[in-house]
Order: sequence, then C-alpha cells, then structure tokens
Amino acid sequence: MEGHPYAQRLSDNEFCLVAELFRMNMAPRDILSVIKQHFPNNVSSLSTIYNAIKKIRMMETGGKSPMQVLMSILHSSGYTYYYTTATSNELENLFFIHPISFNIWRAYPHVLIIDATYKTNRYKMPFVKIVGVTSTSKTFCIAFAFIHDETTVRYEWVLNCLKLTLGECMLPRVIVTDREMALINACRGVFPDAARLFCRWHIRHNIIDKWKRSFKRKDDWTAFYDLWTLLEGSSTLKTYTGYYKQLESFLKRLNLTRDGNCGYRAFAVSLMGNEQYYENIRYEMKEELQNKPEFYKSMFDRGIKSLKASLCYVRSPCPPEYWMMMPHAGILIANRFGVIVHSLSMSESSTIFPFWMGPEEFQEIRVLTIALVNCENHYVTVELQGDYPMPPVTGYFHDRYITTSAARWKEVYKERFEQFIQFNRREADFVDLND
Repeated sequence: MEGHPYAQRLSDNEFCLVAELFRMNMAPRDILSVIKQHFPNNVSSLSTIYNAIKKIRMMETGGKSPMQVLMSILHSSGYTYYYTTATSNELENLFFIHPISFNIWRAYPHVLIIDATYKTNRYKMPFVKIVGVTSTSKTFCIAFAFIHDETTVRYEWVLNCLKLTLGECMLPRVIVTDREMALINACRGVFPDAARLFCRWHIRHNIIDKWKRSFKRKDDWTAFYDLWTLLEGSSTLKTYTGYYKQLESFLKRLNLTRDGNCGYRAFAVSLMGNEQYYENIRYEMKEELQNKPEFYKSMFDRGIKSLKASLCYVRSPCPPEYWMMMPHAGILIANRFGVIVHSLSMSESSTIFPFWMGPEEFQEIRVLTIALVNCENHYVTVELQGDYPMPPVTGYFHDRYITTSAARWKEVYKERFEQFIQFNRREADFVDLND
C-alpha cells in the first residue's frame, strides 16, 4: 500500500502544516522534508505536495484565475491602475502603481529606468518594470505593466499611463533603457524632452558578448576592458574625455575590423544627430518595409529577400552579405522620413525622392547625402551646399510606383539634373597625361 495514492494522502494535520508552510513561501521539496520530520510515518511524494498546494490556491482564490486575483487585489488595495481588453474581453494590457510608490514617484519624477522581461509568466506576456531614483541615489519601484507584445504602440500606452499619474508635476528628465528599439521610440514620442541613456549593465555585457571575439590576443582584450572600466567610472567630464582619448588611440593602434553598420550609422548622423542610433534607423526601415510588403515586393522583386535579411541581422560585426543595400535602403529612408536621399559613389550615384508626396506638400525639404568611399566599402555622411548638381533619379522612381504629386520632383530639379550631366561630360573629357 505504501506506493498507492491512497496511502500517500495527507491527513488533516499534515494538510494544515502544508498550508502554513506554503504561506511562508517555502519550496515544495522543503515542505515535504518538514512533513516527514513531523510525521515519521508519512509516505507522501513530491507530487502529493504539489497537488495539495494547487488545492490550497483554489480554496484561497475561490476558483479565480491568477489575473482575476490580481485585478481584485489592485482594486481592494487602492492601487492606481489602467487596463485595456480585446473584443473577446481578454486582458491585453495592465498597468499598476502601489499607493506608496505613487507618492514617492510624484516626489522624485526626474529619472526613469525601464526594462522588460519576456515569457516569465504563465500568460507569456512581456512584463515591464519601471524604477525611479531618489535624491540620495536609492532606487524604488514605480510601476509595473503586463503588455500584449513588445511593440512601440504597447510601450507608448504604458508610458502614457505613467504620464497621467504625474498631473502637473515635473516630467522625467532622464530615461535609462536597454537597446529595445520599440521602447526607445516610445520614450521619444511620449517624453520627447527627456535625455535617453543606455543601461550601463547592458552595455558592459554587450561589449563582452559581441566585442571580445574581435580581439586576437587576450592581453589586448584585458587592456581594452581595463580602459573601458576606467571610462565607465569617470566622475567628471575631464576624466571621461581623457580616458575616451586613450581608448580611441588604443583601438586605432589595434586596427579592429569595422562592424559593417556604417551605412545605417551615416543615416543616423543625418536624421538623429548621432551614429549610436543606427539600430533605430534599421528598425524604422524594417517598419516601412512591413507596412507596405506587397508594394516593395513588386518593386524590388528578387532583391526583397536579401533586403529583409540585411535589416533583420543584428549581430556585430556584420558580414558583407548583410551590409546596407542601396538604392533599396535609400528608398525606404526617403519614404519613411519624407526626405531626399543622394547616394554618391565612383561607380553609380543617384537621387531618391519620396514616392508618396510631392514638393508642394512639404513645408521644409530635408536632403540627406551619403557617399561610398575607401574602395567603395565604407559609407560616410556628406553635406552638400548651394545649388549643387544632382545625380540622376533612381530607376525605381517610375510612374507605376509613384503618385502624381511625387512626379513633380523631377520637374522642380530638372536644371540640377542637367548640371550633373554636364559636369560628368567635362570629367570624361579630362585626360591625365601622367597615365
């Protein structure tokens, strides 16, 4: 009978002890050990304890699901909370703040640290944790949220809920995140005036995971990481600048392989003012491609597969087969940001206009220029001034793909295109007598 389920049942006293230990957050394996110590004749197994815990939970929750229990607690305990549901009445997003956290948050709204964990709960919903910092550099939990997916729209909903709790208080001045592009874009939209920083912990681990293999010698890696640690711990701008110059000089001496993202970095400089946002550029291009999949598939034909692969590649260094593709990338940039793109190289130069809107629909026309240099394997940002000659329009800018208003771009810049043709003819007439 010892191995039979009937013999393994818990007595009333044993069940009460299991309930008491469970409420003390003791692990099931430890609960079983305590039961056997108090009741030497007990022959229960670990599965018996798990079944008892399940029964205890059902008794305490009255048959409610964990999410229903959470909603009840939020309501009865005075939490500030917001939620949205789908058409089937299923919970999509849930945001909540503890009453004490609410008061501390309104007193210290200056710094936000935001991170999300994925698939760590039974519903497989991303869980967002928002942390604040007091004037004594102590962190405190501000708010938590369950969201349906990790998209910009969901993160914007969370941040707007957070913004509602501030009322007339000061908005955050600094927001610290990891490299989650959807979260970064949401922060830019909801709190545009806040400075955005990357989490030091994530940066350090990315350096170890992605850069360590770039060093051929262990001594070089150790020297680099020591310099990086000093740079990271700088307490003043002067010391930071000094360590930065040392680190820059050290990397130049090593002549490490480029990461292959120079094209995206060049666009990041032009559009966002800093090359560190190159992943944002890749994300925006991917969004543009996904918003009009059939249109771009018909336009790029066989090239669409390679384009998707290059936009989805996130490792560093990036191999040549995943480098930015032109003019494909320029077309996505022009349409996504509503700008004119010039692509310059020794082999082929082109101009790319927005496909959906014409010149009359813009109050201000922005022009981005990137050039392929160093034997055509490195992109840089170029600033053209005055009424410069414009390279010819890309062949993709065809009547079957563009709107009627967009076709006006060719008329507006017709003279500049002719200047470029004349310029090239003069270059062709030039003969180097030293050849």
